[in-house]
Amino acid sequence: MPKGTQKEPWSVHLNPNGRIPVLVDRSGRAAEAAGFAGFQTAMILLHLELHY
Repeated sequence: MPKGTQKEPWSVHLNPNGRIPVLVDRSGRAAEAAGFAGFQTAMILLHLELHY
């Protein structure tokens, strides 16, 4: 990821902290109709464990 990309508006929309990592899951396996966007490592790992 190029330097500073995580601070761009589209990225800050996914992660208000403006940091990496961010996981966007639009597979439909998540309970949320719009999909799942997680930005904390523990939350991402838990989501992957529960849904895959």
